[in-house]
Amino acid sequence: MERPRRTTMKRAEEAEENVLSGARFGLALAGLLLLAAALRYPVALNLDTSWYLHAVARFLEGARLYADLIEVNPPLFFYLAVPPIALAKWPLADAKTLFITYVFALSFVSLALSWRLLRRHGGLTGGELRGFLLVSAFVFWLLPGFDFGQREHFAIIFIWPWLLLAALRARGGAVPAASAALIGAFAFFGLAIKPYFLLVPLLIEIWLLFIRRDWRLLFRPENLVLAVMMPAYPVLVALHHPAYFDVIVPMALQVYHLGYDERTIIVLLSSLPAVVFVLLTAHALRHKWFSEELADTGGDIARVFFLAGVAFLLTYFIQHKGWSNHLFVARAVLFPALALLMWRLAPPLIGKRRQTAGATTARAPGRAWAYMGLVGLGAYVAIAMLAFAPLYEMNRSAVKSHPLFKGARSYYAFSVYLQAAFPFTNETGLRWTSRAPSFWLLPGLIVARHELARHPDPRKARRLDAIEKYIRDSLIEDLRRHKPDIIAVDMRNGKPLMGLPRFHDVPFSFLDWLKRDPRFVRIWKNYEFAGRIDGVSYDFYRRLRPARRKQ
Repeated sequence: MERPRRTTMKRAEEAEENVLSGARFGLALAGLLLLAAALRYPVALNLDTSWYLHAVARFLEGARLYADLIEVNPPLFFYLAVPPIALAKWPLADAKTLFITYVFALSFVSLALSWRLLRRHGGLTGGELRGFLLVSAFVFWLLPGFDFGQREHFAIIFIWPWLLLAALRARGGAVPAASAALIGAFAFFGLAIKPYFLLVPLLIEIWLLFIRRDWRLLFRPENLVLAVMMPAYPVLVALHHPAYFDVIVPMALQVYHLGYDERTIIVLLSSLPAVVFVLLTAHALRHKWFSEELADTGGDIARVFFLAGVAFLLTYFIQHKGWSNHLFVARAVLFPALALLMWRLAPPLIGKRRQTAGATTARAPGRAWAYMGLVGLGAYVAIAMLAFAPLYEMNRSAVKSHPLFKGARSYYAFSVYLQAAFPFTNETGLRWTSRAPSFWLLPGLIVARHELARHPDPRKARRLDAIEKYIRDSLIEDLRRHKPDIIAVDMRNGKPLMGLPRFHDVPFSFLDWLKRDPRFVRIWKNYEFAGRIDGVSYDFYRRLRPARRKQ
């Protein structure tokens, strides 16, 4: 059953056209792109994305995923990142520049699909359509800040047209099957990046069934495409990368959460801005004035993006790590939902009233509420700009140019944190010699060992022994094969009450742990202490020249 449409209104479309005419829209979009490019290209990429640039380059050189390259995530993002890294082999530009350009290009594809869908089937005024596309461009280009290029950023770009299509379906909108299937296929690459993201279509489909009361709605072309592609993906992974399910997943299930599970108070505090936005939007959507103002496609877009924000916020809590990129997806979809509400508030906010076919609209909410929403939108802009380029200790210019690295060509780090290696190695040209971005299995292993000492379990002990052997064997093989010139040793882990959070205050020393293995002791004789760098939490060791090797 199709929902009733809003009473025909004489919207001030001429005024909207003046505010966002085609020419002004083009200038605004170009200005956003130039600002984003000016902020993005000179700045180093974030930790995870920098690792993927390195890993994909090695993958294209023949390294095997989950054997020569160890990663906890499934392989979809490796393949999504292949095009720009493959082009980097040609003398066109460096991998970072090509990757950033690739993200901008994908965002334009998403914007084009969204524009085509809304222009032909959306029922929005010209001003509203162009305004929504500007908001979308801001979300794609500026709102990610330092999370630009993360898997979550890709997910938002790919899912965006599907969310708009879901809003049109709420009104019984008819979209050509081919267009809907294309949007469904495009959305797959965003939803499959993380299994948690399937919560988004699940929640939205439940809402659609509730308001339309028609179970046949589930069998839409976009859903049928997803129903085929989603189950096919893990099957293809099992066939082409069996080590992921045979080796990586079992180890991750055993220990990963023990090292990366953040304290609940930190997770809650980090999520407060997004939670406030959820409450603001939920209050607005229930308000009588908004109910009348949003009884059209624009209202359904606000509702769908609000539901997606709730689902993404739930994925943030499920992952329970407190990381900014996990929260970005919620911020990204809540932003346009509240922006649409503020757009509808604009006339009453400045003292004007929309006119219906003979009567004014219902009384608008108070200006204080509107100002609160506008302040919230401004806060989002501030978050995006201020969080653009945090500097990690190993990526400071004084560290990258330090004499300690003079003449070094390869590098290794004994650390559980990616910032010990990325984007440091990408920016300096040092060759990263580990198969993994960090010792990501180690914190959970050490914490599990600590718990096992209090509650012995022979079966669990054997599983932990196997994981420890895997870590040690991988390390020894990497050191023997690549012989890194410089090795950084994270020293913070050796201080019980001041150690890194992932060890949960369990005393740990990398060198003490490694020296239990005679193979490492023999290799370590070829290294000598090279020094420390002010403001950096690592000791640096340099490989001895042949004439100075220890006997």
